[in-house]
Amino acid sequence: MRNFIFPLFILVLLMFSACKKSDETPSGVYLDLSIDLSYVDQNGNDLLRPSTPNAYDVNLFRLKYYSNGKLKTYFKSNYDAQYGVTGTFHTDSSPYLVVGIFPPADTTYLKLSNGDVDTIWTITDIENNRAYESITKVWYNGKLVWDESNKTERHIVVKKRVN
Repeated sequence: MRNFIFPLFILVLLMFSACKKSDETPSGVYLDLSIDLSYVDQNGNDLLRPSTPNAYDVNLFRLKYYSNGKLKTYFKSNYDAQYGVTGTFHTDSSPYLVVGIFPPADTTYLKLSNGDVDTIWTITDIENNRAYESITKVWYNGKLVWDESNKTERHIVVKKRVN
């Protein structure tokens, strides 16, 4: 019996010594780093809708960014959005199709399927000991297009001139 009590005592002692009180935030990380984009031409036609003349092919969109002084193309083979770009989808708040992007850096270049390259610049805020990170401002081609203080969805409608 004594051989059984001693190991049990050690096990209980180890269980309670491994626990500690902490004022830190709970484990886990919340990332809110996507931007929803819609594209329309000068007449208001949805450029993400395949039936629209001169429509964009989101499968050819590519995100580019600088890392250590070298321009890189974003690619993560194990992600659903391997190139940092989702397929198109509908939202209740927009009559246009939407594409989601996940900028990999504060300054990101979005190469569209027609060869245009647009610049997206973001500011992110990190809170709670790095447990929460979100985009707080978005500039598209140098123009401030979204600010979290407006309390609106991070959905941007971009007007493009097409031939």
